[in-house]
Amino acid sequence: MKWKYKSFYIILSFCMLLILCSCGTKQAGPTIKPIEFPEEVQSVLQPLDPDTKFFDFTTDKSITHAVIAMRCCEDGTWNDPEPILELSDMDVGSYQMILRWIDDRIDAIISEDGVSYTSTYSIAQEHWDAFNASEITSTVGFGNEQPIVAGEEIPLWCTYGKNAAGISSQSLDFRNSDCDTGFAITITFS
Repeated sequence: MKWKYKSFYIILSFCMLLILCSCGTKQAGPTIKPIEFPEEVQSVLQPLDPDTKFFDFTTDKSITHAVIAMRCCEDGTWNDPEPILELSDMDVGSYQMILRWIDDRIDAIISEDGVSYTSTYSIAQEHWDAFNASEITSTVGFGNEQPIVAGEEIPLWCTYGKNAAGISSQSLDFRNSDCDTGFAITITFS
């Protein structure tokens, strides 16, 4: 009989310890990450539309606004962001985002609980012509989950062009790239 009581108190103590430990842990904040599809789905999607990227992001009370924007580089200088899609009064929750690049056009879709917001952005002809005249091009996409920091621009997809020699780095840090021309799709939360 004593053994049953001792076992009960040991289990109870262990449960209380777990409860106390969980009280000190913080909830994960808002994050953004690429959607990882199973191999079977990837094998179907890739040939159909290789220039489509899928993302998940979560928000908390600190995030109520999101802007997907395009930046163009001309002669090595990046312009100010031009909005593609903007959401205001966002609720706390999980969202899915799709970016699709078709020639000189970007389609952006953000969906939450079956409601989708879409927009299309057309790249200015002079930027598109300058990029197409590049001798070397390189594309880099967002790869790992990362926390969302309000007011911080997050590069999702960058395409670089260079008129001579090679592009020394392939990174999402478009501001420090050594390209002559290019495009960067970003998202900023606030």
